[in-house]
Amino acid sequence: MWYHLPVPKLDQEAKEVRLVRWLVDKGAELHIGTRVATIEVGSQSFYVLANGDGFLREKMFPAGASVPSSSPLATVNADGESIPYDRPYSLAEMIES
Repeated sequence: MWYHLPVPKLDQEAKEVRLVRWLVDKGAELHIGTRVATIEVGSQSFYVLANGDGFLREKMFPAGASVPSSSPLATVNADGESIPYDRPYSLAEMIES
């Protein structure tokens, strides 16, 4: 089984974010709270956090890409019990400046 790791829902009304950097490689093991990537929205930067367990299967965009806010960033392989069915699939953590 697998699930998409989407751009986290942010308070801003931005239509796209910039994927600054991937923090994990393809095949990396993910757990709830794993920092997967950094994104920018306007002048703010955020970590994208996994909200389930699994392994990073595929990156959908390269670092530096502009990504529509509703798009998946990656695909995660997971067993059925590790998929975050009852909560968002990704979270955002603001990076201190």
